[in-house]
Amino acid sequence: MPLTERFDYFSATITIASSLLFTIARTWLLQTPNKTSRLLLPVSAGVIFIVYSHFSYLLSFPLGQFPYGYHTKFNVVLGMVHNLLWILWSLRFVVRFPKMHVGTKYTFEYPIPYPPRDPLDRPRQRDGMTPLALVVVMTVAMSLELLDFAPIARIIDAHSLWHAATIPIALGWWTFLCNDAVEFEGAVMGKPATIVDEVAPLLNGSGRQVVSQPEPVAPPAKTPDYITIAANQAGSSRPRGSVVKEDRQD
Repeated sequence: MPLTERFDYFSATITIASSLLFTIARTWLLQTPNKTSRLLLPVSAGVIFIVYSHFSYLLSFPLGQFPYGYHTKFNVVLGMVHNLLWILWSLRFVVRFPKMHVGTKYTFEYPIPYPPRDPLDRPRQRDGMTPLALVVVMTVAMSLELLDFAPIARIIDAHSLWHAATIPIALGWWTFLCNDAVEFEGAVMGKPATIVDEVAPLLNGSGRQVVSQPEPVAPPAKTPDYITIAANQAGSSRPRGSVVKEDRQD
């Protein structure tokens, strides 16, 4: 139906746009476990405004009419920007991108996967190439939406295959993002004496901003980060949920 068709296409756009907004915040370090950049709000507002303008244009058409070509191109552009950001993120583990000077005070270096460490100065992150692989697979699967073909046996068509492909792709992204959250929090909270600049990634010539302090400042009181929890579990040989007798007071 025309109304449910709009709901379908609008929800797809919201999904892509929210993924893009998260990717921008993650790869540009607009928000970390201990810091939020002042750029996060205007960037979020910009993405929301773009999506709102897109919806307003679509709603200007009478019910029953829909600009399929324009809508598809709009979402493809959002998806391409999303993919490009993650491709650059993955390549940063194997390629040192040239720095661009912003005025005389800052140099521009993008991306910084796990601040403040340079990914080329440490063993390659296990999941460093995962976004690149997922982007390639997702692009191939998305081509089914653009290169349609007649249904086979009136059951299987390009659209159904696209939906089937999104299942393992979604699982792959979920697994990666969970692992990335653990590594990212450990990287930021594990070195409290070194912080990312508030307007990251506008950093100084060394690619990172180091704040000298007499002694490391402990992170603010919070739930133990996942790195600590994992280390404690790895160092314990007793089954999960068991009680150590010497810890009991009764």
